[in-house]
Amino acid sequence: MRFNIVADPAKIARIQQRLAERDRQLATSCGTLVRYQAPVLPNAFPRLSRILDSSARRAEFLGIYYHIESKDRRIERLLPAAEYYRFVFRAVADRRYALELGLRRLRELEHWIQRYYHETRDPTLRTEQPSQRVVEKVYALQSELGGILLLVRGALDTIATLLHFLYGASSSHFRSFAAFVDYLNKQHAAGVDADPALSEYIEEHLEWFRILREYHDYVTQYGSIDISFCEAGEGVVRTYLQDALEVHEAVAPVLSGLDSFCQFMDGHFAARIAGTAQEPARARPPSPPPR
Repeated sequence: MRFNIVADPAKIARIQQRLAERDRQLATSCGTLVRYQAPVLPNAFPRLSRILDSSARRAEFLGIYYHIESKDRRIERLLPAAEYYRFVFRAVADRRYALELGLRRLRELEHWIQRYYHETRDPTLRTEQPSQRVVEKVYALQSELGGILLLVRGALDTIATLLHFLYGASSSHFRSFAAFVDYLNKQHAAGVDADPALSEYIEEHLEWFRILREYHDYVTQYGSIDISFCEAGEGVVRTYLQDALEVHEAVAPVLSGLDSFCQFMDGHFAARIAGTAQEPARARPPSPPPR
């Protein structure tokens, strides 16, 4: 997926014309649009929303667009940079809601496996449960875990794409949260603290993300997570990932961790943009990395 910053008016006009033509073709070929009611999702960045709507920061980005497209242009969006924060805030809210649903389904699957284990051990509870159902539940568990990993990584990556706007037009653009963290680490190693408060927060509070990042990279590059079950106590079955970490240990901090990170980002950047952040004199917005 390509994410480019576009400021050339002629190029912007060409993209707009192409997208308008695509919308016209879709409207005449797909039939009547069937609408559905989406849930009302809470805004994870309330302070930033209030400040940015009336902030002079938006003026820096007038005439600048973010162009998102897949290689074959099957997916293509052209978004005004001055309004991109609204797109990001909605996308994060969508992912958080999906994450909440995924964690709920994960708990339900673990409870089903626990109940099934009790039924097979206790003759008075035993019912005819074909083993195929167990296989289906285990694979469903793997699927939900994979979805949770993608949602969390995706939410942070989406936030990272907004940093160009939050730091200002002269700053770097990041396509992933991992790339931003790597950049901060390199700046720190070079003796420069690009954003010490954010660096400190990431170092102290995002251990849950570092754990999930390892599992995410394995799932996307190599294969499904191995699931194993152990009877930790009498009749108590626990689920382990790669025979190393209990599922609960991996996913329990995810939702609260994401909420806390969004809350920090909301307050931190609202203060910076409002000019009230107490930054050390050496702190500067991230500058473009050397090419």
